[in-house]
Amino acid sequence: MRLELHFRSDIDLSQPAMQVQIRSHILRCLRESPQGGEGVITLAGVEHCFMYTVQDDVVDTVIGPPDYIEQVLNERRQNTHEAPPPLPRKEHN
Repeated sequence: MRLELHFRSDIDLSQPAMQVQIRSHILRCLRESPQGGEGVITLAGVEHCFMYTVQDDVVDTVIGPPDYIEQVLNERRQNTHEAPPPLPRKEHN
């Protein structure tokens, strides 16, 4: 399983301990809600909202204030709707 992490620039993830803390927190959440969830995580003494979804063994996580999470979700929805349809596959005989 792979973890993709999207976060607002005011979160400093240069500290390896903070990265471990995030991964551990998300792992605990996955045990309770394996398809996705949301909640609050405290990083360096500051509470941040987070949301995650699981698709094809990829845990996609967004951390930041609620307005940032909403912005990322809206961008994803737009990108999903704007994505071109896949090219038809040619049959090989």
